Amino acid sequence: MSTILSLAPQNVWKHFYSLTQIPRPSGHMEKITEFLINFGKGLGLESFVDEAGNVIIRKPATPGMENRKGVILQAHMDMFHKRIMIQYTTLKKILLKLILTVTG
Repeated sequence: MSTILSLAPQNVWKHFYSLTQIPRPSGHMEKITEFLINFGKGLGLESFVDEAGNVIIRKPATPGMENRKGVILQAHMDMFHKRIMIQYTTLKKILLKLILTVTG
């Protein structure tokens, strides 16, 4: 826990840690669905579950950027029963590259 929470940017990693604390085996994603919907709504964003069970959180474009291409982030909500060690340095590089790409 302390390793994840000590990484920068801390705002990203505290949310990542929160996600890791929610059990979500395939076919039992009620808790993670509720967490994600509450997360989006807590930010004042349109948040809902579609007919296929996907969680959709929509963030409007920054004023003046409405004509730019949109960004879609997609991920699986379920996880494996086995604990899988993640190399945090690799994941950190991927997240930072994503942040730079989106904000770049």
